[in-house]
Amino acid sequence: MSKPELKTRITLDGSRWRAGLKDASRHADTWGAGVAKSIQGHLLAAFSIGAILKGAQASIDQFTDSIGKAGDLVKQARRADIGGLFDGDEQDKLAQSIEMIQQMNFALEQFGVKGDRADDIFQDLSTRRIEALEGLDNKDSLGNVRENDQLRGFRKLGISTDDLKNKTSPELLFHIADKLKGTKESDDIKEGMDALFSDAGVEFLILMREGLKEQMQVARAEGLVVTGEDIIARDQTRRVQLINKRRAEIKKNQANTPGEGLSNLKSNAEVGFFDAIGTPAEFATGVGANIMERFGIAAEKIEGATTRQLRETLEQKRLLREIANASNETSSNTRGLAE
Repeated sequence: MSKPELKTRITLDGSRWRAGLKDASRHADTWGAGVAKSIQGHLLAAFSIGAILKGAQASIDQFTDSIGKAGDLVKQARRADIGGLFDGDEQDKLAQSIEMIQQMNFALEQFGVKGDRADDIFQDLSTRRIEALEGLDNKDSLGNVRENDQLRGFRKLGISTDDLKNKTSPELLFHIADKLKGTKESDDIKEGMDALFSDAGVEFLILMREGLKEQMQVARAEGLVVTGEDIIARDQTRRVQLINKRRAEIKKNQANTPGEGLSNLKSNAEVGFFDAIGTPAEFATGVGANIMERFGIAAEKIEGATTRQLRETLEQKRLLREIANASNETSSNTRGLAE
C-alpha cells in the first residue's frame, strides 16, 4: 500500500471513528434528556401533594362560604314570614320558605333589584298592610274612611278592603303580581308601587309586569335552587361552628397561649367538611400515594433514584469525552507517521 493510500485510509477511518463518537454522544444526550424528563415527572408527582393541599383548602373555603350563605338564607326566610303559604310542619314550611326566597332573589336580580331584598319586600308589604288596616279606622264625621297613603296605594294596585282583611301579606304580594302582569304604564300604578315598596318600587314593577311567578320558576328550572333541607343542615353546622369558636376563645383566654386558640378556631371552622373527605393529611397522603404507585417509585427512594441516574449520565459522558480525546491524539500521531 502506497503512502498516499495509507494516509487516505487512516484519515477515513479516523473520520468514521469521530462520526461514531458524535453519534454515541448524541444518543447519550437523548438518553440523558429522557432520564431528566422521567426524574422531573417523579418530582412533579411527589410535590403535587402541595397542590392537592391547596385544592383541599380551596374546598374548605368554599364550604365555609356556603355555610355563611346558608345562615343568611335561613334568616331571610324567617324574616319574610311566608310559611303560611305552605303546608306541613314548621320545619317543612321553613324549608319551602328558603327555596322561595332563593327564587325571589334570583328574579329580583334579573331586573336590577339587589338580590338580597326578597325578605325586605315581604316585610315592607306586611308593614304597609298593617298601616292600611289601621287607616280603615280613620273616619270623618260622616263615617267615611279617610285614606292614608298605604290604603290609597293598595287601592291603586287593585287591592280591595276585603283583600286587605282576608289575605296574608305574602298572598297579597302574589295577588298584586297577578294583577300587574302585562299591564301598561300608568301614574296610579307607579304611585301605588312607590307607596308600598319605596325605592325598589319601580324595578319591582317591571318584574311584576313580566310575570313574577314565571321569573321565579326560571331559577328552579335552571337548577339554581338549593333544597331547603340542605340549607337547614348547613345552618345547623354553622351553629356548631359558633359554639366551638366560642369554646376555643374561652380556652385561649384561660390558657393565655395565642397559638393554641387560633389552631382550635381553624379546626372547628372546618367541622362537617372533613367528615365527608377526611383530614388534609389523609386526603393528600391517599392521593399522593396513588400517584407514586402509578409511577412505580416509592417517595422515600426518589432522591436516591434521581442521584443515581444523574451520576450514571455524567459518568457516561465523561467516558465518551475521554475516548474522544484519545481518538484525537491517536489521529494526530497517525497523521505524523503517514507524513
